[in-house]
Amino acid sequence: MFVTHTHVDHNRGLRRVAETFHVRNYVHNGILTGSGRVGARWMVDHAGDFSPAVTLTAVKSTDIGPNGLTNDRIDPPLPCAGVDPKIRVLSGSWDENPGWNDGDFDNGNNHSLAIRVDYDRASFLFTGDLEDGAIDTLIERYAGNRLLDTQVYAVGHHGSYNGTTPELLGAITPDIAVISMGPSTVHAQWTAWAYGHPRKSAVTMLDDAISRHRVGAGTCSSPPAPRPLRAIRCMTLSTRPAGTATFASMPGPTAI
Repeated sequence: MFVTHTHVDHNRGLRRVAETFHVRNYVHNGILTGSGRVGARWMVDHAGDFSPAVTLTAVKSTDIGPNGLTNDRIDPPLPCAGVDPKIRVLSGSWDENPGWNDGDFDNGNNHSLAIRVDYDRASFLFTGDLEDGAIDTLIERYAGNRLLDTQVYAVGHHGSYNGTTPELLGAITPDIAVISMGPSTVHAQWTAWAYGHPRKSAVTMLDDAISRHRVGAGTCSSPPAPRPLRAIRCMTLSTRPAGTATFASMPGPTAI
């Protein structure tokens, strides 16, 4: 199990998952403060209660080399239909400020794990809720290789205005973009509607950057109104408190 950072919209279901499924390894950024601190502390305190015990791995950015970080906890053998996915962590939390302004360093989003997954010939990048400053640091770290160059981009920070940059998309060159967000129909505090996720500016940026084109148009919800997409294979994932997930994608098959 990977939890990118200690915010409640990323770990609210942590205990329920751990008590429902057999979790072998728990990979996190090691920070036990923030809006998701209750779940994070519970996991650390109760990892030994399971049989076998859950192995805890906290990833710091200083532990990560030029080719990312992988080991048998981050990437245990996982035979999936004859394929063993390759998983590596590209960014973690920071004990010392790497050069950001104080506000960026104090922002838990910027201590998110960034994760690359290779599944056979397909590749995926997850950047958690990294924002502008931390994204620049991520790009600089891997400027000498192509570790950020992946086919599927799990759009950062739920499609926020500060979770994706042109420079990042230039490094990724994605074929497909997937945006995870809450339902836009719930008009309340701390919702996708309140934050404007995904932002039209981010969707436009993705529209301009996605390298794979498909015939026909589709729509992807972007406040204040749905916007037609011409070049994106776009899927939105809307999670609801009851535990169900709603998927909406462009028509036609999507091969990954």
